Amino acid sequence: MSLHQGMDDISTYYTKLKSIWEELSGYKPTFQCTYGGLQQLQSFTESEYVMSFLMGLNDSFS
Repeated sequence: MSLHQGMDDISTYYTKLKSIWEELSGYKPTFQCTYGGLQQLQSFTESEYVMSFLMGLNDSFS
């Protein structure tokens, strides 16, 4: 899925993207980890969110 900033200001763009991330997280299975794997998964997911946010910004931010 790809969402771009378009004519939105950066705050509106982030809010839309965050709303989509929250909705999609409801479809992910929950995990029970006791060895730190869950923290690694959370870190990876957050990195993916940052990358999708940055990639959707207008060219004026590059």
